[in-house]
Amino acid sequence: MAIKIKDSSKTLSGKFDTYIKSQYKFLSLVHAGAINGLLTVTKPKDNKHKHNFKHQPILSDNGDLGYEQYYHLDMTDNVVIPHVTMVYSNGANTAGRVVYIDNTRIAHSPLRELNEASKRTQTMVKVLDTAKQLQQIRSGSSEFCSYMTTLTIPNCNKDELDQVVGSMSTRITAVIKALQDGYRNGNGLRLVDHNGRPVQILGAIVKIEITINQVKLKTCDSQGIFHPHIHIVLITANELALGPSRRILFHYWSNKNSDMILSRKAFNFKKAYSKNQMDSDDSTSIVAEATKYATKPTMYKLLPTIKDSNNLTSDDQFKLEIFCEVFKTIKGRQLSRSYGLIRDATGFVNFLKNGIMVKYRGNNPMHGKHERISIFDAFMFGNYNDNKQIHVPDIMTTRNELIPGGNFNQVDLSDDELLYANKGLLSGATWELPDNIKWPSNNQKADEYKELLTRFGFVQPGLGNIIDQLQSWIQTIDQRKDKVLHTVLDASERSFQYNDLLHKGEDVRRLVRILEDVCDQYGDDTTTLTTHDYSQIYRDVDLMQVMDAHHATLHYDSYGKPDDVTFDEPDVERRLVASYKKHDDVRFMSATAFLPREILIEYGVWLKHTPSEFIDNLASYTSHAPELEIDTVSKMDAKTTQKWINKAFNVSSSNGPQIDFHTMFTSAKMSQVQADNNDDLDHLFDDGVGDDDDDDNTEINSLSDVFPDLKW
Repeated sequence: MAIKIKDSSKTLSGKFDTYIKSQYKFLSLVHAGAINGLLTVTKPKDNKHKHNFKHQPILSDNGDLGYEQYYHLDMTDNVVIPHVTMVYSNGANTAGRVVYIDNTRIAHSPLRELNEASKRTQTMVKVLDTAKQLQQIRSGSSEFCSYMTTLTIPNCNKDELDQVVGSMSTRITAVIKALQDGYRNGNGLRLVDHNGRPVQILGAIVKIEITINQVKLKTCDSQGIFHPHIHIVLITANELALGPSRRILFHYWSNKNSDMILSRKAFNFKKAYSKNQMDSDDSTSIVAEATKYATKPTMYKLLPTIKDSNNLTSDDQFKLEIFCEVFKTIKGRQLSRSYGLIRDATGFVNFLKNGIMVKYRGNNPMHGKHERISIFDAFMFGNYNDNKQIHVPDIMTTRNELIPGGNFNQVDLSDDELLYANKGLLSGATWELPDNIKWPSNNQKADEYKELLTRFGFVQPGLGNIIDQLQSWIQTIDQRKDKVLHTVLDASERSFQYNDLLHKGEDVRRLVRILEDVCDQYGDDTTTLTTHDYSQIYRDVDLMQVMDAHHATLHYDSYGKPDDVTFDEPDVERRLVASYKKHDDVRFMSATAFLPREILIEYGVWLKHTPSEFIDNLASYTSHAPELEIDTVSKMDAKTTQKWINKAFNVSSSNGPQIDFHTMFTSAKMSQVQADNNDDLDHLFDDGVGDDDDDDNTEINSLSDVFPDLKW
């Protein structure tokens, strides 16, 4: 899921604690950047939504922050939000997802990326599976090879990052074009096999990543502080000769950057592999390094927490400027790009994901007039019929409560809460291609999409069919357990992998037992599951924890009922109301500055119970947890399916179907980057830390370390 642990020496709690701290620092730095004029805020489109700010920002037509995003930060004034202390996890506690997050939805914030990462990882697996199917359709063979390289340039100085990244974008686009043209036209850049023959480049994934030299950040040294670099995964028709291909690619990249001095130590080219040879998601391993975050969330731990934006020290001012420069560089820039076969496979997945807009016919009065429906979730739940690598997603079966010291108290979810925790997996999981759908004729892309849909094994409606799919996952897990026992030689690694699979199998079996109980009561053809919506409960827990963090003290009236609360700072209560009113206008309707008595009573209950007891207590009240229906069937019927296909393919166009692929890198005009003549070249290409990650580019991480941040 969103947080992945694939190393027995690491823990979910340690990793999650880092994300919490990083998120808080990220928001405080964004807020301070806007207050100090380093970041601008987009002007509102109409007068209706104009706000009176506590700290007036610089407004512009196309700001670095959204108007409402900044308003939320300004109103809460960096109150301890998010104070996330609960995480869903699988039974092995190796994969987790944030239970609740009060987030301003600012792009690249650590917890936002974390909470949205799960489906991106699974989507990448499906993209690779689809690429193999397309290759089979086009060439008769689904086999291809994959290679990983990291291209670097010398570290750049403060105030140069945007220009340098724009230049890198332009140059790497030229490299990929040369690779494609080299085989097709017999010239340009050609990588070779062991016999010296050119090898066809089928596709590529490119990712630009930015790290900060920690030593230079600590000493406020602006020279060579940024380390932008490029991860590339190349998909080839045949095996490459690594030595010659490495030399050819480095020579070409050096020529493209002739205005700089490049280091061979900072260049690597190797076959994509999985450190864990029993990795169940080998497709994900192929593209792991190219799906990393634009900036590592752990980077924010190195930056200061700005408590007084109007009185910055020189040290804080420098580090804030560094943060804002990175933020402005990656904001709105297409840092990920796919080419060739991978781009075409991504186009098909986007075709499924985008679906079609139809008139909303539900009962939610807060819903808009239209809704988007698709078969994307059904696609994620199913599998290509001849695919040997079956992806088994992690089932969330426990709730982890963060306790002081960074550890978790792990609690098994009730059956009701387990269904809620996995509603994203189950909602829209089944679909059946309607009969008599008409596809456009004489259209190669339409023919390929039709063939791909025909090859795909969608789970047909009915809980009985979902259970059958889950049983096939259990079979796959059991086969992998047996293989681990017989092929993994290292005892500790074998134990870690086996136990992880053992817990994964138990998690799937737990979900099967719950669904079987529903089938026993309502029949195998049942398509709707009923649980409760726990989101309001989690917001209450979040509020209670934030009140704790600000040392809330209750005061009681003569009848012994709470009627007031005080905090360590006089303005905290106003800020809390401003934040939580955004999510719950009903309970906070009459409160402009004071928490409602209902909240004070709940806080009194909170003080006498553990978080789990508090959740169980609130769950008994329907006002806190109204019923929630999970419809396991995609809403796309025959009519909407035909409308979806008609809209996706413009058959009257001479250019074929009008599928909206993502655009090229947002690139600045090619500009000369001044050569950095620092004698110590080894320090020009790293982040100042001698660790075993890829920041110094002398050793690339195992490709099984997944950082899912591709923007499809």
